[in-house]
Amino acid sequence: MVQSARRRRAIQVASETGNPIEARNHQGGNSVKPMPHEFPELQGWSFDADEVSAGVYRAFGRDLAGRNVEATGLDPDALIEECKQAALKMMADQELPNEIG
Repeated sequence: MVQSARRRRAIQVASETGNPIEARNHQGGNSVKPMPHEFPELQGWSFDADEVSAGVYRAFGRDLAGRNVEATGLDPDALIEECKQAALKMMADQELPNEIG
């Protein structure tokens, strides 16, 4: 009689291995969504950044009126600052009276 040389591996219980689909950070812990940044000079605005590719981030800001600002690059903190400055400019431009003529 000939027997297979292949060995069968035991199936692990999902609770022992964890959920392979669940997001994890680089240290192996559970990934936690950071809280949005808010600044006192921009009431109603909220800013955040997500990693969209390895080492590439997309920062965005939104206000309660539905206006958006966005920036993409390598440094999430610098991108949030860039979005903050764009929002400040947007708010300053809105406060200027419309010139006719």
